[in-house]
Amino acid sequence: MTQSFREFDDRVRRIENKSRRAGGMRFTVDDYGNVRRRGARRFGLWRLTRGLLVLVAAIYLFKVIGFSFLGAAEFERRAEVLSEGAGWERTLSRLMQVDPLTQELGTRLRPYIKHL
Repeated sequence: MTQSFREFDDRVRRIENKSRRAGGMRFTVDDYGNVRRRGARRFGLWRLTRGLLVLVAAIYLFKVIGFSFLGAAEFERRAEVLSEGAGWERTLSRLMQVDPLTQELGTRLRPYIKHL
C-alpha cells in the first residue's frame, strides 16, 4: 500500500515539475488518473488597467455632465464651497476644477441636457 502511495507521489511530483517547465501550461490529474493539460490562469495587468481606466472615464463623465447641467458659474461656486471643507472635500474640489476639455465637452452637451 505504501508503495502505491509513493508511486503516486512520484507521479504528482513529475507532473508538477513539468508544469513549472511548461510556463504557460498547467497540468492536473483528474479523477481517473489521467493527466490533463490546461492553460495557466493568469490575472493580467490589463484587467486592472482596464478597470481603472473605466473608473476614471466614469468619474470624468460625471464631471462633464455636472458641468453641463449646472453651468460654469454654479459649477465653479460649488467647487469653491468644497475647497473650504475637510481634507477629502478639498481633494474632491481639486478634481472638480474646470479644465478646457470639461468646458468644451460640457458646452457641446448642454443643448441635449436642456431638453431632459
